[in-house]
Amino acid sequence: MFLCSWSLVCMNMPGSKEGDLVVLWRKIALTCLGILCPELIFELATGQWLSARKVRDLFNALHEEQERTDTGHKRWDMEMAFYADLDGFRLRSKDGLSFPLDGKQLHYLVSRGHIKEPEFDSRLIQTKNKVEPLLRAITLCQILYFMVSVAGRWAQKLVVTTAELTTVSYIICNIPPSLAWWYKPADCRLPETIGMDKTMQEIWNDDPDAKKEWYWTPLDYVNRKEWWWSLVWHSYVHFLWHIHLRFGSEARPSEGRPIDRIEDTRQRELTRKDLYFLLIVSTACFTVLFLAWNDEFPTPTERWLWRAACLSMMIELYMLLVIAEMAFVYQKLTRYFKSRRPPVQFSIPWEEKSTAPAFPYLPASKRWQGFAAKIDAFLEHGRNNSPPMILA
Repeated sequence: MFLCSWSLVCMNMPGSKEGDLVVLWRKIALTCLGILCPELIFELATGQWLSARKVRDLFNALHEEQERTDTGHKRWDMEMAFYADLDGFRLRSKDGLSFPLDGKQLHYLVSRGHIKEPEFDSRLIQTKNKVEPLLRAITLCQILYFMVSVAGRWAQKLVVTTAELTTVSYIICNIPPSLAWWYKPADCRLPETIGMDKTMQEIWNDDPDAKKEWYWTPLDYVNRKEWWWSLVWHSYVHFLWHIHLRFGSEARPSEGRPIDRIEDTRQRELTRKDLYFLLIVSTACFTVLFLAWNDEFPTPTERWLWRAACLSMMIELYMLLVIAEMAFVYQKLTRYFKSRRPPVQFSIPWEEKSTAPAFPYLPASKRWQGFAAKIDAFLEHGRNNSPPMILA
């Protein structure tokens, strides 16, 4: 299981001041996280694949609009999009700020004419990629052969141990990430630096929708969107930091800002359709463990412990589904009442206490206002775990 997870993990670019031991520790930590929670690696790989596909489509659409396909700019493929999205390029502005760019931030700067599109192709990426597609294909064939052999012995009613069933469940959950990361370069160490003859203030002034408050980089408003799962995840990670348990994959606030690298566990926003796909694969992964429900164990206590572990994992998975549905329903209710109920204008003297509801887009009843206050307090708790904003 460790070798399967180790060969699967594809990390982002390391920081400019990080050595080999730091990078090795971060990969070990991410591998252990994949062993403890393989569906989390599945979720990360799915989000990165969707983001890379979006970056590829954005740049190809930009080429079609500007008709630059005959001027040396090739059409982007998934390998180029993954490279741009894993911190393959870093920006150095005129005012001395240096920070990593993801694919959408790179497209934002190129489409607005702030920088020129970098000239690179798959050949340049292959010089930095440490894992060849042939090696990935061999690894995938090995784990598929193991799964087929276990299934064959099970069909012949031969002995299949619980350790083998556990390994098969990991394989089921690790095959989709291996396919999603098929074109992602692995173990790249040196990003390309792009110089810009403008200050960040000039970039902000050029865009009326730009937000000058930022957490990680001055271009957070382009692509850094917090959603319900990212809030839950960051709350969990910061809790572990307080008890001195760190995965090593997150960009910690103590490392300074702008950040020097894009964290490997950055939570990309997923739609409900994507989450249901994750649910189906994770359910298949956990269902394999139920095949040993009535197997022979050394003691009855071990059998009941195995059954309890199977049930607890399945229950936790569907509890996460309930939380996700609550988040989506809350967003829909907010948009619905906001569109149906116009903002309430109150004209109250300064010496009088305001009686305006805290959430004017919801009904003014205590039940609705109390429900919205609880949800807002939960989200605020997640936001408060983040470091303070930096104001321009």
